[in-house]
Amino acid sequence: MKRSNRKPFTAAVLLLSVLGLSGCTAAATVPDADVYINEDTLAQAASTETAAASASVSTGALFESTDRNTDPAPIVVKGLAGTGSSEAAAVAASSASVARTAGNAEDQPDDGKDHLEILFLGDSQFSNARGSGTEIPEVVRGYLGEGAEDCRIYNLGIEGSCAALKRSERDMKLDQWTSTSFLGMAHLLKGDVSPAFLEKQYPDIAATFKKIKKDQLDFIVIDYGVNDFLSATEIYAEDDPYDPADFSFAYQKGLQLLNEACPQATILCCTPCYAQFFAKDGAYLGDGNTLNNGYDCLSGYVGAVDYAYKEAENTILVDMYHGTRMDLDSYSADGYLSDGIHLTAQGRTAYGVVVARMINKQRGLFTDDWSIIRIGVAY
Repeated sequence: MKRSNRKPFTAAVLLLSVLGLSGCTAAATVPDADVYINEDTLAQAASTETAAASASVSTGALFESTDRNTDPAPIVVKGLAGTGSSEAAAVAASSASVARTAGNAEDQPDDGKDHLEILFLGDSQFSNARGSGTEIPEVVRGYLGEGAEDCRIYNLGIEGSCAALKRSERDMKLDQWTSTSFLGMAHLLKGDVSPAFLEKQYPDIAATFKKIKKDQLDFIVIDYGVNDFLSATEIYAEDDPYDPADFSFAYQKGLQLLNEACPQATILCCTPCYAQFFAKDGAYLGDGNTLNNGYDCLSGYVGAVDYAYKEAENTILVDMYHGTRMDLDSYSADGYLSDGIHLTAQGRTAYGVVVARMINKQRGLFTDDWSIIRIGVAY
């Protein structure tokens, strides 16, 4: 089938990346009113203990490509060094937070299905601060409250992950699979591909994957899209609507595979968060509504997630972009985002509260509408 020769926008864009530091603590139950998250709440659980900062660097950039059949060459960027005061407070709080949490899924005994099991699939928003007890999946666990004391969390978040395949991978065979994209992880969960590729690239994540019992998963939380935007992945190609290197098809196909693998699980489709983009010298280039990668702005990828979830079964949309669940926007971005893209400790807490509320609503514990999660000072 003939493919489009349309070229992505050529932009000399260098986006700052982030050091994913140990983050925030979480309350025991989900409040019914506004949650205000600031440095004081982050430090409450610190006591006299301190924790070493665990940092993971992921780079993001818009790419330049000459045609749709060729993988673009990445623009390598250097991660930010140092932390802000909120991150420093979060680092101090992480030891107490780790002690509070129930531990990873692989540490739990196999005592029958009398507990919640939640799988997280996504990019660095989920993988940042992994192992500290303050990553988003663990924040979610801390806010689930009643009946979730033995909740088992499986965090398969991989930094830099896209939903779609790279252009050079579009003809990849299942028996030769190597992609850790959303499509690849969905094929893995479905049993279509061997976990050997994951064991080779991410042995710790592969070990977590092997602990999953697909028929016992209650919820699957996914977060993809920002890396597809940064990679100038086409959202939808009219000349080939079934191209696995296109965001929309890959996302929809991934949801289909998850439903086939785990029909009993409810899938929470988290949109990309609102983001801002900066050049290497710190110059502001635009945000998710204005900076176009040649196919669309980041908001266009958010719209594709909205469309995909409506076309799939057992799905719930979690809108992290438009300020309807947490107040991340152009005015609050400095508190939420450490580099314009990745969430700060306060941002991770707010994100985790939103997801926990959505899960608790499905559990019948939280049925009313709620006000927006806010960070910093109440206003």
